[in-house]
Amino acid sequence: MKRIILTTSSAGLDELNYKHNIGIIRLHVQVDGKDYIDGKNINNHNLRDYIAKNPNAEVTTTSATRAEIADLFTRLYQEGYDEVFITSISSQLSDSFKKIKQVSYAFRQKMKFYVYDCKDMNICETMMALEADRLLKQEAKLDDIAVHLDKIRNGHKALFSINDDNYYKSRVESSTIGFLAKKLHFTPLLSVDDDGSVIEVSKARSLDKTLNYIIEYFEPIIQRKRCFPYIISSSDTDTTDYFVSSIKEELNIDVPVFPVSSVSLADYGANTIGLCAFSGVVPQALSGIA
Repeated sequence: MKRIILTTSSAGLDELNYKHNIGIIRLHVQVDGKDYIDGKNINNHNLRDYIAKNPNAEVTTTSATRAEIADLFTRLYQEGYDEVFITSISSQLSDSFKKIKQVSYAFRQKMKFYVYDCKDMNICETMMALEADRLLKQEAKLDDIAVHLDKIRNGHKALFSINDDNYYKSRVESSTIGFLAKKLHFTPLLSVDDDGSVIEVSKARSLDKTLNYIIEYFEPIIQRKRCFPYIISSSDTDTTDYFVSSIKEELNIDVPVFPVSSVSLADYGANTIGLCAFSGVVPQALSGIA
């Protein structure tokens, strides 16, 4: 039986120097009216450079089209695949999950599909895809893979700060957050809740206070025996280095830094920084990336 793992490009797998056999369903990034395919003709680095040079640029994202998804499935079928397990960005943040489910239903007589809603994004989504691939190689059943990913997702926590008024997007649950942040110069602190929505947790008058709040929140989590903390960042080097050193000073640990995906960069801006952690069930692939 021939099987494969797919994931949406919102995972940011292209940004990591990690060998894999995972197929990617590529989202689109629109920059000042021009459409790009994530990971093909735009990536985290050149998008960030463009935003830095054009701070008022209009940047948005859209999911892969149904035709693009169908073309990928057709190729897989022609290559002899029997089962496909797909990890998707949170259904609350993109219609990718919905489209993939719809297209997979049309192919149900040709291949067996399991479309999994990660209810998260970035590195969490990446780790789920890599763990799914590891289990697939061990001949795990698709349902059993999903159960394992549930455990990873349930033990993952993330807090991140948005410090860019121009790129604060409406995908955040409360439409008033961005307005208040801009008017009152707040730095919103965001998280991903259990259903995969991005919500406001707190806000402060400075980035420094926000980062201190994040460190205090994660301190008891990081002290657990099985825990892997990491930083996500699209911010400048000085801000990232400051956060790394603050964590080292307060918690006496060295924390790896991972870039956000191009999709998250487009949706949340070029000044996003946060701390995340897997606890309980820690993905094995992290040992090969961090």
